[in-house]
Formats: sequence, C-alpha cells, structure tokens
Amino acid sequence: MNGGFGFVRSNDRARRFFQHWHDSRERFPGMHEQDVLNKIKDEPFIDEIGLRVKVLDTDHFGGICQPIKDLNVGCTMHATCCIGMESKIRALTAVLQDWKHFSSSPPESRNSTSFVWKPERTGCWM
Repeated sequence: MNGGFGFVRSNDRARRFFQHWHDSRERFPGMHEQDVLNKIKDEPFIDEIGLRVKVLDTDHFGGICQPIKDLNVGCTMHATCCIGMESKIRALTAVLQDWKHFSSSPPESRNSTSFVWKPERTGCWM
C-alpha cells in the first residue's frame, strides 16, 4: 500500500477494497497509487461494502511536505513526498535533529510559534 498510513482489519470488506483499489489502476492509467486512492475513496462502492475511510489529522500526523505545526501534539512524521530512499533518509535525519533540538529545549521555550522546521527537502515535492 502506497497511500499513507493505514489501519486495516483483516476481513472481506478490506479484501474487496484492496482488490477494487488494485483493479482501479486500469481505469486511471499513469496515476500513482495515492492518486488512484483519492479518486476511489468516495465512490459508492466504498459505502456498498460498508467500509469507512478516515483521513488522519495533519496536526498529529505530519510529513516532510506537510510538517506538524505544534510539536507538543504531533505523533509521527513521514517522508512519503520524498522520492527515493536516500531523499527520505536525508529528510527524516534532518527532522530527527530538529526534534532533538526541540525536545532538549527548556519546557517554557517549547511553543509552536517559536519553532521553525529546517528539514532537508532535496528530492521531495511540496
């Protein structure tokens, strides 16, 4: 699955959804998996099989190209917008350095208005 974070229960609905997603690539030739997912997630088929698709809040689940604004509430950072393993590692290494700097700061200085991300974005699209 190349469509971000996913929590999936192993059942017939999930199997049918993933099969539909896979088959839908033929209806949208040349599109990436994430783009195909965005096209099909609101189709009637999703309701017919009783599936719920929920988009995670970027306040808690951020990425290199959509950084978390308040590190006090953020849970994860991903590099799905970076192309290639080297770009992902470079970007996430920079995020880790920023996080270490933030988390070692005195508590009174850890507010979202004073912190600025400085992640390496070479090889990442915005």
